[in-house]
Amino acid sequence: MKSPDVSKALVIGGSLGGLFVATALRAIGWQVDVYERSPAAMDSRGGGIVLQADVLQHFRYARIKHSNALGVRSHDRLYLDRAGTVVHQEPMPQTQTSWNTLYNSLLSAFPAEHYHRGMKLVDLAQSEQRVTAIFEDGSCADGELLIGADGASSTVRSLVLPGAGYTYSGYVAWRGLVDENRLPDFAKAELYEDFVFQQAPESLMLEYMVPGLNGSVNPGERRFNWLWYLKAAQGPELGAVLTDHEGRRRSHSIPPGPWPPSRMHTSEKWVNSMPTRHFVN
Repeated sequence: MKSPDVSKALVIGGSLGGLFVATALRAIGWQVDVYERSPAAMDSRGGGIVLQADVLQHFRYARIKHSNALGVRSHDRLYLDRAGTVVHQEPMPQTQTSWNTLYNSLLSAFPAEHYHRGMKLVDLAQSEQRVTAIFEDGSCADGELLIGADGASSTVRSLVLPGAGYTYSGYVAWRGLVDENRLPDFAKAELYEDFVFQQAPESLMLEYMVPGLNGSVNPGERRFNWLWYLKAAQGPELGAVLTDHEGRRRSHSIPPGPWPPSRMHTSEKWVNSMPTRHFVN
């Protein structure tokens, strides 16, 4: 039970956004409870992320400790043409981390008894001083502040801003991760510890190294993260990209596993590809 003079916040959504705000509020003395609709642990809900200075500042501010380095350092930026020839190279050191590295660090710094899984929000109620979250199982929680961090299909957004939607920008992003020791030597020589771009008509691919699934940054235990941006016309073409292996048309992304592996679209044809996740912007 919270002290009567301690403010309480409810955070709906327990991924990175929810955990960043939850640990920030705890750092200034708030009691915080996080409610995540997924009943299972989110072991890897994304790929690589460029490590920004704001993230490091947050870790210091919230006093979050991490056993390994948060990312893998890259040295140069390489720009390749469609044939794979280096057309430009320049020194540009930076660090790349991964979703699961940040998530595990944030989650370990947050009290387990205040992180609630399998809690699907269905409604909100407000008074002048309190807000109440109502969940699918019939339970409720209340506090002085409620923060919606429940992703692209946000229930909080639909309740607070009914009718708000997306504007499609005209392209999709395919992404994947390859264990360092599984990448062929000919590709590793070109991509190793650099940030690499490759551009072709209506297409852009980029690649960089990130920590391993267990957070390791030791050589041989890291991963290559890649993203491939491709145009897809709104209508049947986009619909096909967003249809999973069961014929279900997803709204904006397909997670690893449910997408048809033989239907990765390029401007000329569908090709086979490794399992990955793709997103629509």
